[in-house]
Amino acid sequence: MPTSEDSVTNKETCMPGIHLEQQKEMVEHKKGRCWCCWETCETRENALIRVCHGCKDPDLQFIHQQCIDAYLSKLPPREHDPVDLNMNNQHWDLNHVPRQERVVRFSCSRCKDAYTVYEKPVALITAVMHDAYLSRAVLLLLLSTSVVFLSCSYSWYYETFVVPQKLIFDVWLPFGRSFQLGLTFFAGLMLCLCYFLCVFTYYLLKDFFKSEVSRHVRASV
Repeated sequence: MPTSEDSVTNKETCMPGIHLEQQKEMVEHKKGRCWCCWETCETRENALIRVCHGCKDPDLQFIHQQCIDAYLSKLPPREHDPVDLNMNNQHWDLNHVPRQERVVRFSCSRCKDAYTVYEKPVALITAVMHDAYLSRAVLLLLLSTSVVFLSCSYSWYYETFVVPQKLIFDVWLPFGRSFQLGLTFFAGLMLCLCYFLCVFTYYLLKDFFKSEVSRHVRASV
């Protein structure tokens, strides 16, 4: 039967809605509060860690692994020391980033202790999918291009094999003017426009996310 002390521990250090036995498996021992989200819960996947030893305030000693990783990943690109550039001693170039981790150093803003941070570039598709609105817009563009491509293919097939003549429709202009346009030709123009938009969007997103990185902090020992 849980005691009042267990209830206090459950309230202060564990997640609500989870049995005390499950919480004890998730939390090895009581630590300080996360100085980023101010939660005291931790799991094996998101442990409370210390990234510096200079801070003596209990409320500033521990932080969740995911909190510190997300915080540092959102910081702008830093100048890299050629000595600490990466494990393979390759040149750091933002325009051409090899797909491996680099060891970079950040420091605590309070005690100035150094953090050991592993940094690697984020793939373009990963960066896009992390933004809900942007990913939906890209998917809508790809879907529209696919529909136009199928329409163009069907109109060409229909004019070539079903009806041995071109499908023509009138396009009306202001002041009562008009001209005739072939359906397959019009579908081809729309397909070229969609293709141009896809290529333009790709290079625009590539330039926008060229400095996007994922950083992982190693716990201080």
